[in-house]
Amino acid sequence: MVSQEVILASNRLAIAEAIAGLDDVSFKSIATSLPMMLAEGRLVVDTSVYTAHASATAGASRYLLYDNQNSKDPVSIWVFALGEKQKTSIHDHSYRGAVTVLQGVVSEKYYEAESDTHARCVRRADRHRFHTSTDNLQDNFVHQLKRRKGLGEGVSVTLHIYNMSAHRLSADGEAIDNRNLNRIFQKIPTPAGEKDKRLPYESLSV
Repeated sequence: MVSQEVILASNRLAIAEAIAGLDDVSFKSIATSLPMMLAEGRLVVDTSVYTAHASATAGASRYLLYDNQNSKDPVSIWVFALGEKQKTSIHDHSYRGAVTVLQGVVSEKYYEAESDTHARCVRRADRHRFHTSTDNLQDNFVHQLKRRKGLGEGVSVTLHIYNMSAHRLSADGEAIDNRNLNRIFQKIPTPAGEKDKRLPYESLSV
């Protein structure tokens, strides 16, 4: 039986080799090429080793796959795992990014910020395997990822390619995991009289 550590290392190697084979190893090229390679089966990531936190109220489990340590054009690649009812915060980003669904279905809510602290949901979608969304920091992109209750049991696994270094220095000079978060928002509740008018979930596939 292959150990978890061997599979994790194999996934990291597969990502590194796919990137090394590109003519251009910039963030833009990586964020465009890897999702395409995954969808076409030319790049395979074994998702069996990515597990969600046990608590339904926990956020995503995060796993680092790749960090190019290039200060001029940094790229880090992460895997997120979400169990039933687990979700990220409502947030926007500090760095460009692309998110591809690797396993299961992930729900995404899109928001409009009405202040620096509060945002209103304007769209909802269920994203299926290999669907990719991007944020180029040009469209005031505010969102939240979740494995919603209606999807049932299981784990949603997503691949996140960010134009940022994997680590940053804390105030004490310690290297800690970087997060692609700019602002975190509170949701503006749907008025009680409009609960039956909630937005439907679109179905998004490649």
